[in-house]
Amino acid sequence: MTSRAVLLPATGDPFTLLFCLKFWKERWEDEVDKIYVNLNSEYFPKEVINELLARLSDEPKIHIIYHPAPTRPHGQGIKELVQVCQEDYVMLLENDAYIYKNNVVDRWFKKVESGEYDVVGSPRGSCTKELYDWEVKTFNLDVSGYGDVGPNYWPNFFIIKRENLLKTDLNFDSKEFPKGWERFMEDNAGDTFVWMSIQLHRMGLKFFNIPQHKASPTEFEDKENKQGNWYPPFQPMDYIHAGSLSSGWGGYMGDKPLPEMTEANKLEFENRCAWWTIACQDIEGFTKFHDDYLNGIARLIVRAELNSKNIDKKINLYKEIMGI
Repeated sequence: MTSRAVLLPATGDPFTLLFCLKFWKERWEDEVDKIYVNLNSEYFPKEVINELLARLSDEPKIHIIYHPAPTRPHGQGIKELVQVCQEDYVMLLENDAYIYKNNVVDRWFKKVESGEYDVVGSPRGSCTKELYDWEVKTFNLDVSGYGDVGPNYWPNFFIIKRENLLKTDLNFDSKEFPKGWERFMEDNAGDTFVWMSIQLHRMGLKFFNIPQHKASPTEFEDKENKQGNWYPPFQPMDYIHAGSLSSGWGGYMGDKPLPEMTEANKLEFENRCAWWTIACQDIEGFTKFHDDYLNGIARLIVRAELNSKNIDKKINLYKEIMGI
């Protein structure tokens, strides 16, 4: 009998994390055996983290690794989870990724457990062009197709046998590839999980690709034109990756300098505000901090000159998609 684990390297944001776990508890709890949460909490009040830890501790299927500070790189959090867990098969998940339909996770795990595939994952580029081209040529990869394609993978909605991860150096972090490496003409770099993707390709593993369904700043336009997440072959959309939600409390909800507020950036920040609001309003408790968090969102809306009506429309759209 095989066993399954979810590995979740999380920020200390209580709302986005509990919102992620809400769907697990309500809709696919029986599809995995254990959830490992690697929690960082550098920017959050002590009483908030204590309440969050108390809630997580009440769940027998959840195993907590807690680091009070400082915030650790994403890749290091994944490495620690792989080393601690004991289950046969693992799924990497981020706390701003929401699987809101049952049987999806079970179906993904079965593709790997059956031996039909070695990996289920979402492709992406996330590296410099010379490295991208080298990967495609070296591993004879087909990166054609619609949407987010590339030779590398997101560390999210990613399922693999733990034994295969242990055959690597367990370096999930971003990595630089200096001029001269594999005869590169320039210095190159890859985002989180790029070096791991290269190692897994070198092992000759067979990948089953799924869309990431990363929330789009142009969601309304995409829906109308049946593109992006709304491209017909990608329907139904049973899960979604909100994206970049760790940038809120302790970041843009505070005094972190904003990037240039181009129209594209405004749409992106409106997306984030929509997701932060959905998660915060859905999770009860955290009495004073609940209000502080919503006030932080409101302050960001004013500071970045965002469109509140657009944010409300996105809140309604995403809630409808998730059935809440």
